[in-house]
Amino acid sequence: MMYAKNYPASPGYCKPRLAYRAGNASAPASIRPMMNASEHADGLLLEFALPGVQRGDIRLEFKDEVLWLEAKRPDAEAQARYHRREMSHLPFRRGIRLGDRYDTANCQASLGQGVLQVRIPHRAGYRKEVDVK
Repeated sequence: MMYAKNYPASPGYCKPRLAYRAGNASAPASIRPMMNASEHADGLLLEFALPGVQRGDIRLEFKDEVLWLEAKRPDAEAQARYHRREMSHLPFRRGIRLGDRYDTANCQASLGQGVLQVRIPHRAGYRKEVDVK
């Protein structure tokens, strides 16, 4: 992409970012996968939209109470001349801070129909509900 080098000084203009490095946690949503996070009685369910990504191209890692998801999408038509390209083929890295209430050692992940589901149970002794007296 090419951008003009000189931008007007008026407040209505801002200089666009030229590039995002693969693995940048602050990358725009077009590079990061869409995610749903839902809390259940037994733990946390994270769902990531990863169409076209194979199991071997996904890496999940827990480090310092953060779940790191890394994946790369295949670029089958690298030689094609695109008129418009909205689906990113760049590798990405996304971190989700979990905190200490989840048992990361018993995490389970499955990939089906382009959706990665990660289930993380609560730690023993964690109570989600509080009795009202």
